[in-house]
Amino acid sequence: METVKVLIVEDKSVVAEDLKLCLQDYGYVTLGICSNGHDAITMADELSPDILLMDININGSIDGVETVRQITSKNTMPVIYLTAYSDSVTVDRAKATHPAAYLVKPFDPIDLKIAIDIAIENFQEYRNGEEVSGVPHSIPIINDSFFIKQGESYHKVPFSNILYVEADGSYTKIHTTQGTMTLSMNMKGVLSNLPPIFLKVHRSFIVNLRMVDKFDRNNLYVGEVAIPVSNSNKDILTEKFLKIS
Repeated sequence: METVKVLIVEDKSVVAEDLKLCLQDYGYVTLGICSNGHDAITMADELSPDILLMDININGSIDGVETVRQITSKNTMPVIYLTAYSDSVTVDRAKATHPAAYLVKPFDPIDLKIAIDIAIENFQEYRNGEEVSGVPHSIPIINDSFFIKQGESYHKVPFSNILYVEADGSYTKIHTTQGTMTLSMNMKGVLSNLPPIFLKVHRSFIVNLRMVDKFDRNNLYVGEVAIPVSNSNKDILTEKFLKIS
């Protein structure tokens, strides 16, 4: 697999260099760093990055959202916004450009890595005309939450609120502390979007290990719900619990 090439658009040099080092640690290549929208548009056109990391409040006459709009009108690529701005007006403007993720500063570097990996994988499949796990796009993720469509609206589901995930034919049930939601995506697709604290313990179940109240060799217990553990996952389960204990 080719190394992922990233273009950083960030007007604070210290932040930009920290991002570059973070990307380097995870094995990505930084094609360049821009501090304004016009340079970013030129570099994106010349270098064809795999992914764009875009701050919203940048130097110059156009901000990050307008920069993304102009770049993606000519060059299709996934975009991750990195910004200190999370007000509704800014978020709505950013959403209109269909970003892969919107990370609010300060964020955990592992969240950035996960966002990049998911964005690249889903974009490659979508670009090739394939569906991702049964839907054209993967689950929208903003920071540490899913946004799951139920009816005509998207509902925020923080990873920390998910108890366990259950297969239901070609659908998946997301059991949370607030209730159960149904997602038109299979288990494999859901698991690929979840952080490492989630473990597939059975062909029909993924569990948030931080929500487990007790376990034995055959079952996990989330509250009063007993979740079976397949033989192939018992050793992995023990290892996972040792790591988080």
